[in-house]
Amino acid sequence: MSTPNNTPAPDKKKQNQSFASDGTPFDSRSDIWKFRTLSGAVTLDFGLLEENATSTFVLDAKAAMKVLVETRNLLSVRAAYLQFRKLIVVAHQRQDMLIAHIDPEDVASWCASGNAAYIGQLRPVFEIWKTLQLKGIEQETLEFIDKIRTLTSGDKEGVRTWNPDTGAYRPAEDAALKTALDAGFNDGSISLYDYALARTFRGFGLRPVQLASMKIGDIRRSGERVEVRIPLAKRRGMSERGGFLPWKPITQG
Repeated sequence: MSTPNNTPAPDKKKQNQSFASDGTPFDSRSDIWKFRTLSGAVTLDFGLLEENATSTFVLDAKAAMKVLVETRNLLSVRAAYLQFRKLIVVAHQRQDMLIAHIDPEDVASWCASGNAAYIGQLRPVFEIWKTLQLKGIEQETLEFIDKIRTLTSGDKEGVRTWNPDTGAYRPAEDAALKTALDAGFNDGSISLYDYALARTFRGFGLRPVQLASMKIGDIRRSGERVEVRIPLAKRRGMSERGGFLPWKPITQG
């Protein structure tokens, strides 16, 4: 007589479960992947791709995006997905059919539509596509993308040159800001909450997301000494409040 097999059946849901770079579980078979980050929600809707591409192409796209979600910053993945979707729409319009492949002319049309500056956001998708040896993107297309060169972004130029409009505050401007804040608080035109918020940003140079994720426990007192710790943000693979800057003393200023 055979012995009954009491081994529990495998949980298919767990078998299909994947994990994003921040540890969030997701079902890669689903058409909609949703994640929550410090900077807001990240949604990848592959059903939208099916409006312009074949089911086979979309499956390959999901395979590439799955690797990106598992290994990259989720905000960067969202940017890559949005640019990839734009490329699919442009290719669909050019080919006038549900696309099954992307060729160099599709990428050239996407660039000509004002998207060339975002090629850096799109490249990770094609790098993974090439690594996984997925179909749907021709070798000539991959080579063409590697050759595209755009001017570097000028978003940091203002900081580097101390631009009066787009750069950081000069010491004299920072001092004037402090004087204006103090005067506004003393005459009652600025509330204690707004005053403290402005002084916190001025003192620590925080990203808003870092300040938003702080908790009361991030301030501690030891005798006459008061210290604060700042949560880290925009770090690959790090969950909310997963890391902090060292404790720093808060001075009277």
